[in-house]
Amino acid sequence: MPHGFEAFLGPWSYPTFMAPHSFAVIHGILILPALCHYRYLLITSGNTVSPWIILRNVFISFLAGSFLGICLGYGVYQASSRPYDHYFQFVTHEWIDADGTTPYRYACDMVS
Repeated sequence: MPHGFEAFLGPWSYPTFMAPHSFAVIHGILILPALCHYRYLLITSGNTVSPWIILRNVFISFLAGSFLGICLGYGVYQASSRPYDHYFQFVTHEWIDADGTTPYRYACDMVS
C-alpha cells in the first residue's frame, strides 16, 4: 500500500518507485559498514590508507543495494500481476480482525 505520491499515479507505478526506494534504504544500511571499515583503517594505520579503499567499499555497497533494489522492484511487479485479495487466503485469522482490519503494522508504514 503506497503512502507517497505514487498512490495518486496508480498500480503501474509501484515497481518503478519501489526499486529506487528500496535501493536508497538498503544502500543507506550497507554503506555504514563500508565507512566504519575505512575509519577503522584510518585509526589503526594512521594517514597511510589509500582512498581507493573507501571507493571500493562504497562501490560494493552500491552494487549490493542496486541488486536488491532491482529484485524488490521485480517482486512488486510480480505481486501486482495477481489480484489484491489473492494473498488474503494465505493469511491466518489471527492477523486480521472480523472487520477486515489488522492490529499489526510494519515499522515503515508508521513513518508516513
